[in-house]
Amino acid sequence: MRLLTAQDFKSTGWDVGDKVIGALVNGIISTQKSVFAKYDITQDLHIVHFMAQISHESGEGEEMTE
Repeated sequence: MRLLTAQDFKSTGWDVGDKVIGALVNGIISTQKSVFAKYDITQDLHIVHFMAQISHESGEGEEMTE
């Protein structure tokens, strides 16, 4: 299973250079192993879908409230 990197976020439109978005990305990256294991995200396709979903729902990390 391939894990996400900051470059993955950057290449999908996330402004990883922004202080707040960068901190969010770093939080996702640092916890992904345990979170993926907890929710049985075990295949690369699962990770691609996860990335697409969080990117869409958060506006690439810019909208964090509902």
